[in-house]
Amino acid sequence: MGATISTIVPEQTIPNLSNLFSFKSRRTYKRRRTTFRRTTPNRTRKHKRTFSRRSSTSRNSRNSRNSSSSSSSSSSSSSSSSSSSSNSRNTYHGKKYPRGNWINTAKDYYIKHHILHAKLKTRNGNYVHASIKFNKNDILENQDGKFVIIGQKNYYTTDSFNVYYKNRKINISPMNFVVLGDGYAKNNFDVVFEGKKVNINVMGFKNLGYGYAKNNFDVVYKGQKIDVKFASTFEVLDNGKAKDNTGYFYKGKRI
Repeated sequence: MGATISTIVPEQTIPNLSNLFSFKSRRTYKRRRTTFRRTTPNRTRKHKRTFSRRSSTSRNSRNSRNSSSSSSSSSSSSSSSSSSSSNSRNTYHGKKYPRGNWINTAKDYYIKHHILHAKLKTRNGNYVHASIKFNKNDILENQDGKFVIIGQKNYYTTDSFNVYYKNRKINISPMNFVVLGDGYAKNNFDVVFEGKKVNINVMGFKNLGYGYAKNNFDVVYKGQKIDVKFASTFEVLDNGKAKDNTGYFYKGKRI
């Protein structure tokens, strides 16, 4: 029979697991584990609630900022629209209406062929149709349902010794200086257009409108002479058009 071999292990080499933790330490460990298990979900919920509150408050603040920005943009757009409407009130296809207080008592106004049409308010409170042919510098007024030219915008000023155009001194005498309109002016010796002398005789010189002017022999358009044989037959039609006994002109050029 074979012999059995048994190994003897020293007792001190076998770990005593019961002595790893004392009763007190095991109790503390269990308590800590149970405490961690109980408190962790609550902390998570509390954190979630806090996060949701913060997100809701941030969302509300974001919405309030958006609403305030939208309200400010709407107010700015309304102000811009009101300003644009007030600006468009005095313009027509990019061209301004004549100046004056007539627009405060007018409605349904429009411009056609450089003629202003409108319904003007009378003293009785009724509105009547009125129209007038105007120049760009005319100042109009409503007088009981009728257009009346009360003046023109003037860039010329004078003192005792000099004449000025847009605050710039021009070399002519202020004696008997007369503003004719549309940039034209004259004294006893010279004719000027927008502050510059025009090479034309002052005798019989008059403004015809739309940039045209003439004396007894010559015709000018915006200060420049144009080829007209007989100035006595020259007449202005409308909107830059004119004619004489030989043909038609448009803005100073023969067509």
